Parts: sequence; C-alpha cells; structure tokens
Amino acid sequence: MAKLYFRYGAMGSSKTANAIMVQYNYHERGQNALMIKPRLDNRDGERIVGSRSGLSAPCIYMEEIDTVDLSTYNCIIVDEAQFLTRQQVEQLVHVVDVDNVPVIAYGLRADFQGNLFEGSQCLLAWADTIEEVIPHFLNPVATYILGRKLENSPIYGILSKETQSSVIHLYFIFAFG
Repeated sequence: MAKLYFRYGAMGSSKTANAIMVQYNYHERGQNALMIKPRLDNRDGERIVGSRSGLSAPCIYMEEIDTVDLSTYNCIIVDEAQFLTRQQVEQLVHVVDVDNVPVIAYGLRADFQGNLFEGSQCLLAWADTIEEVIPHFLNPVATYILGRKLENSPIYGILSKETQSSVIHLYFIFAFG
C-alpha cells in the first residue's frame, strides 16, 4: 500500500539533495521515479531541480501531472512542495490512494513569519508519514526561517540564501518580539 510522505526542513537542510538522491536510488534499482516541482519554483530554471550542493535532475511541473501515465512510475518525488496548492496536494493524495504510487514531498513547513505555506499545511494534515530533514551542521536544530529586508525595499526577499536564514526558535522570537 502506497503512502504520502512529507519531509520538511529549514532552508539549507539538504531537502533537494535528498530528493535527488532518492530518485537516483530508485533508478539504481531499475525503478522509475518521477521528479516534480511547482511551476512557481524557477530558482534553477525550467524543468530542473537543483540543490545548493550542485546536484541537479530533470523534472516536470506539477501542473503537467495529468499528462503523464503515472502507472509507469514506482514513486513520485516533489520538490518545493510548500508552493503546492490545496488542489495539487489533493491530486497527490489521489495518486497514493487510487493509483497506489508512493509520493515523497519535500518542502519548507513555514515562511519567515512562522506562517504555514498552503502546500505544507495540507501535507501536514494529510500525509501518512511526516519527517523532519535535520540540518546536521546546526546544533540546536534550526526550525525557523528569518527573512531580511532587501536593500531599498519595503518587502522581504523571496526564499534565497541572500534574503533568508535558518534559525532556532529563540532567534526567531527575538527578531519578531
């Protein structure tokens, strides 16, 4: 029986690298794993998932999932799952429950203000298994994202290492007092 997995972690916790390695492991065993990301994510270019460590893999957009014969895949891997809509998470639940294909979704849990992303909220509610991706270089574990304002701008930057930092709860509370 297939399951929906949600693996969340702070920025820099190697979520994308993990996703790419999981896909590689499926291929090593002669199985097919489909990599997906929301169209909203354009950090690494079109139809590419890339980690900060330099690993990359081709992908399709979540918005194209209906054009794919999912019965040819042993696993669906979703990167940047926080950007999924409720409807898209419902599609993934359908893939698990009806098509019996496991789905592993990687993403952030909350934004820099501590608010859940829509995709993350739905995955936290509906995933069969929820796991935190621990950034091993941090002690204690960073679980929040602290945003920094862009120079000469009233808005906070959009998810990049230049505008965001992974921090522990104490620093997050201190920043937003």
